[in-house]
Amino acid sequence: MRKRAAEVRGRLAPGQALGLLDNGKRNARQLLEALAREMGGVAASDEVVLRTKPSSSLPASEEILEELAARCRVVLAGVGD
Repeated sequence: MRKRAAEVRGRLAPGQALGLLDNGKRNARQLLEALAREMGGVAASDEVVLRTKPSSSLPASEEILEELAARCRVVLAGVGD
């Protein structure tokens, strides 16, 4: 996991963030937050954008998707099962 984290860090330019999309299932947020901590300094800005879908059975809103696309180079979606 640390090797992959370093690869992601190396692909982010200053001003780009890591996006985390919580799918709304139990434990997804905890999983994504742990992953963000494991990755350490993600980008020069150390910015992590965490957004949550209202339900695992519904798609993310256009607003969330547009924000993640505009601000993030990499987005990880988490399933908490």
